[in-house]
Amino acid sequence: MTPPETPASCSLRTQILEAVVGRMIEAGLTGIRDGWRDERFAVYGPDGDVVFEVERSASAYFGVVTSGVQMLGYAIHDDDGDEHGRIRLWIAKRSMSKQTYPGMLDCTAAGALAVGQTPRSTVMLEAAEEASIPRMVLETGLRRSGGISYFHAKGLRPQFEGDDDSVVLLLPEVEYLYELQLDPGTVPRPTDGEVEDFRLWDVDQVLDALRRGLFKPNSAVAIIDFLIRHGMISREREPRYGEIVTRLHRRLPLPWRQSWDD
Repeated sequence: MTPPETPASCSLRTQILEAVVGRMIEAGLTGIRDGWRDERFAVYGPDGDVVFEVERSASAYFGVVTSGVQMLGYAIHDDDGDEHGRIRLWIAKRSMSKQTYPGMLDCTAAGALAVGQTPRSTVMLEAAEEASIPRMVLETGLRRSGGISYFHAKGLRPQFEGDDDSVVLLLPEVEYLYELQLDPGTVPRPTDGEVEDFRLWDVDQVLDALRRGLFKPNSAVAIIDFLIRHGMISREREPRYGEIVTRLHRRLPLPWRQSWDD
């Protein structure tokens, strides 16, 4: 590939990378081809500027930081007992037709942060499309609840056609977290076919599903963060509490989007 003679711009870098990705697909890299979304992630430079964009399904192969949003809807029941016994979480079960993690459990609403989107605009859209939550409820009750950062070690098999060897990709990720307390009359309902159903679970049910590995990985860590913030996972209840908290907030040695919203 011939380097450009003019100063590189974001658009030019993106075009060059697209050509590289095309060559990778031609070489038989099935993961990119089969997972193609026609959706781009922004890649940031040290100064916070977008230096290029990359197709979502190819991002893992370049080690860039990707971002997403996770929202947990919950309800407080008036049963006797402390908050641990009264809080209920709205858990989604992903559709079997999803490209990734079909049939696994998920947060109430979640999605990738694509080019041109802000965390808040993304979570508002996902909550309306995936869970049928009214816009007015979101505008008045949705609140930011922090963020998590981590490396996801993703094993893929096979990578190339005819290749039987497994490949592990290291994906640095940042998730912007939101939560929404819902009254008993507001029930999330599937809308766009991405969710099979919603179930209102108590904390013990959620913890059991986490231990059994039933949640999509990045949703699992978002739920763990929620349970820590609400006192459901604590030093008194979890001997590995310190390790868990540290793993939820990894320092990523790469540039990423620092601002929450425009």
